[in-house]
Amino acid sequence: MFNISNDLGNILQRKMQRMQQRDLLKLLSSNDQQQPTMNDTMSQGLNQGFSLSQSPSLKLADLLQGGQQSAVNRAVGKTPVRLPSFSQAPAAQQISPSPKAKEHIQQATAQAPINESAIEKKERLLREREELKKNLAIEKEEHKARLVREQEERGAAREDLEAKKKEQARVDADTLPYYREIKSQARSAKESQARVDRMLKLIHGGNLDSKYKVLIADSLDHLPFSLGKMWSSLIKSTYHPDTEEFEKISRDFLKGAKAYFGSRMTEQEAFAILQTVPNLLMTNLGKQRVARNMTILNDVTKLTNDAMEDIIKENGGRRPGDLERQVELRIGPKVDKLYEKFVSGEWDSRFYRK
Repeated sequence: MFNISNDLGNILQRKMQRMQQRDLLKLLSSNDQQQPTMNDTMSQGLNQGFSLSQSPSLKLADLLQGGQQSAVNRAVGKTPVRLPSFSQAPAAQQISPSPKAKEHIQQATAQAPINESAIEKKERLLREREELKKNLAIEKEEHKARLVREQEERGAAREDLEAKKKEQARVDADTLPYYREIKSQARSAKESQARVDRMLKLIHGGNLDSKYKVLIADSLDHLPFSLGKMWSSLIKSTYHPDTEEFEKISRDFLKGAKAYFGSRMTEQEAFAILQTVPNLLMTNLGKQRVARNMTILNDVTKLTNDAMEDIIKENGGRRPGDLERQVELRIGPKVDKLYEKFVSGEWDSRFYRK
């Protein structure tokens, strides 16, 4: 395309070197230290042999100069160097921020206008700081009020607990006699029922001596002379072992009677109690009737004790102030049925056997 001699090429090359040196001196002598403009960069690139044909600000003279420089380079055997090719897409399309970054950008844009001046920014920051101080003061007051309220609630709870303890101590003192009485009767009823069950087994066994033999031995024992006691002892020595055990169990009922009367029980009361328990002077049917009646009375005592324990358990392990009244209301219908059974004397195969 171009036929350029070696001399002409050398001349052009020296000229371009001088131009590069002049441009470099201008650049170094600049005092504002600003970045070179787009046109300076393009001019320098053309002088060095770069190809920036895509730049919209490139002048026609620069293009011609670049063409000549390229021809000179080809003539001297040099290969022109090309700048990297950059994408023509906008920067916003080349760099895609993350969703979180976009959120921060939107918040900053909403809070701080783009065209905000320094004075407006300072005023805005002052308003935000005052608002923050106000919010912190409100939160501090609310926190303080909450602490005071919680402290008052704890104090009221402690006072209420102390009042409940004092009230429970008073209730325990008032209900203690009734509680002890029911417990004592329940223990006596349990022991009494064990004796009654054993008596019924001995009665149903059929080995008890006749009431006449027992009556003669008791009469001889109460005679004023020693010969009667001797004959009484002789007759008792012929008793069946079941008769001796039955007589002993009858006398053991006196131990249970002390739970009801204590040390106030006299001999007359003891004799009356012995008449209410099965003894050898009764017929077999009479013994069974008395055993039945004693079993019903023991059931009433056990029912009372069980109801009292249930009420205390339902009250959190504490005795209520109206313990006796609650027990009576709970066991009332059941006690009525037992009373009807006691009065009727109805046949029960558990007790009655021929």
